[in-house]
Amino acid sequence: MQLTDLQQHAIKACAKAELRSEAQMLSLLLAEGFRFYFCDSEPRFGDLPDMTQLGESLEAEAASLVGLGS
Repeated sequence: MQLTDLQQHAIKACAKAELRSEAQMLSLLLAEGFRFYFCDSEPRFGDLPDMTQLGESLEAEAASLVGLGS
């Protein structure tokens, strides 16, 4: 998977505004985005991943990127 130029620009701009690394910003945005997107809907094809586990894993990854995780 590869981000488009616009997606890369958006991640870089958000990361700069938050003084975060691009990888950390992407993990945080994915965690929140998945929670928001699936908060009151079900996927059309297939089973919904465990959003609690997925969100916690993405947030742990974001923390580890700045030395806050285990």
